[in-house]
Amino acid sequence: MVFEFTFNNYRSYKDEATLSFVSKPINEHESSLIEAMDEKLLPVNVIYGPNGGGKSSVLLAFRYMASLIVLPFISMQKIKGDNDEVDIDEIAKKWQGSFKRESYKWDETCNDEPSAFSVLFQKNNIKYRYEISVLDDRIVGEGLYVQRNENDVETIFERDWDDISISERIQIPMDINVNKNLPFLVYLGMLLDLEEVDETIVFFFSIKYINFDKNNIDHSIPIGKIVENKNRILPITQKMGIPICDFRVEYDDNGIIKHVFAKHVINGQASQKDIDFNAESSGTRKIFSLIYTLIESIDNGDIVVIDELDAKLHPLLLQCIIDLFTNPGINKNGAQLLFTSHDIITMSNEVFRRDEIWFAAINDNAESFLYSLADFKKANGKKPRNDEMYGKQYLEGRYGADPYIMRISEWED
Repeated sequence: MVFEFTFNNYRSYKDEATLSFVSKPINEHESSLIEAMDEKLLPVNVIYGPNGGGKSSVLLAFRYMASLIVLPFISMQKIKGDNDEVDIDEIAKKWQGSFKRESYKWDETCNDEPSAFSVLFQKNNIKYRYEISVLDDRIVGEGLYVQRNENDVETIFERDWDDISISERIQIPMDINVNKNLPFLVYLGMLLDLEEVDETIVFFFSIKYINFDKNNIDHSIPIGKIVENKNRILPITQKMGIPICDFRVEYDDNGIIKHVFAKHVINGQASQKDIDFNAESSGTRKIFSLIYTLIESIDNGDIVVIDELDAKLHPLLLQCIIDLFTNPGINKNGAQLLFTSHDIITMSNEVFRRDEIWFAAINDNAESFLYSLADFKKANGKKPRNDEMYGKQYLEGRYGADPYIMRISEWED
């Protein structure tokens, strides 16, 4: 479970930005909150804002931080060759793409300053904070801290430009020479069997990142997993209004899926005829590209990060996905959903708490900044009430992150 994520000097964010999952003391949808050690956490956070305002950059920052751990660990596991417990090649497919540090681009001095990332999360009733700072390809700062109760915070290790300090209970040679490009967390993970290190690495591997804007691999449908779990998945998708009640799968001589056909419910009965699944609507296909990952994450209590979740989805389908995380009867293990959206129909007090609605905006200096609706103050100095029409006021520019679209009557020749 994630408490907060903080970063700076990355893409359009020059100064520090923090996205928090810690709930505010407001009386809204309280039953959906996740019980943590000493806090109540939000199951969902959504980021709105104009194109180019910095919504996707928040998600990319989170993924980039995870890549700093996941990619070198995958590489070292491949070299080690001891992969009996996990399919490293399958995991590596999910991390295809370009990962590089992108400092704030409108100030040349930022190229010579580190980009810093920090995440606070909980695993097995222990709170962890991991921090890492990078400059080009070099790790210039890093630290892992563990809190088991309110008055007990242990430093597992700290690292700066040239020095590393380690907890006294960790027994490794003091004259170690760690590659400047390698996170010390990964080094310890390969060297030792230490619970705090292992749990932190597992946390980064467990993040599910899906981008419906760019990466085609994120659009693939795990049809084998869906067919295997159809007795659980199809009742959920049928409640979403998708009338598919069964699948028929054809395999080639090597046991590889060749064709998938879907049966529909028509007039309350399963159809005798099935149709090629490729003929289904893009919205239906998108739901099926997501549903197994969502259910798996809910079962495991993972965080799912999705860019452009609302694209090609009816607002009611979007709300159904949100409900999977906000319904405590379904989300029993503290799974969380972070996504970007332009859909203002779901931007309402019936769907979200005010602290679950975030805005990414950009100022006159081309610097992005991030804030929640619960913290925003209007021109009169008051915060938005929970009975206001959030979507309407957002389009009117009252929350400072409007889409900058001029009314047709204001256009000039």
